[in-house]
Amino acid sequence: MSRKKLRRRPSMKNSPERTCVGCRQTGQQADFERFVLDSARRVSLDVSRKLPGRGAWLHLNAACFELAERRKGWQRAFQPPVLVPDVFFEQCRQICEKEILAIAQRQRQTGDLVLGIDPVKSQIADLDAVICSATCRTGVIEFLRQSALPVVQIQLSEHQIGECIGLLKPVHVLGLSRLSSRYRERLTRFIGAADMKSRKSSKSI
Repeated sequence: MSRKKLRRRPSMKNSPERTCVGCRQTGQQADFERFVLDSARRVSLDVSRKLPGRGAWLHLNAACFELAERRKGWQRAFQPPVLVPDVFFEQCRQICEKEILAIAQRQRQTGDLVLGIDPVKSQIADLDAVICSATCRTGVIEFLRQSALPVVQIQLSEHQIGECIGLLKPVHVLGLSRLSSRYRERLTRFIGAADMKSRKSSKSI
């Protein structure tokens, strides 16, 4: 038993635990994103996770964003006043969309990306996740969400999606298959944030 414990210690050091300022749940750092205050005391996403100063950690999903505001999570993490601008939420959503499409582009390179509504419908049993454009028909999205698959509708047109993954044609629906456990976890992590809605105004808390 003692030998097993000694073997686990290095991995614990490489995977520090963090606490979400929204839901207050603790988990591995890889499951959170780091936020800092800029010079104007606005909450800002630290993409590199290396910016100087005090940081706060949050699950990238709409529920935890709401909880962070309602439970004064940002106030606990940073000394007030703390400004949460509208562009902050929009920035987070756009970053998550970029990450999702980067995974889709990787799947295309390995031959594991299904393009188009009908091909995705016919192969849905073999897919791990589905990405829909902002202009995708409601009926199509409802059909896809009847499956047990993660389905995300991002705020990009079919033309923008095609350009992002290196295609010369518009694509309304992307089906991702044979995702590794690493990329499946990353995709699940970003899907909730990609569905976030923009806020109408800045809010000081």
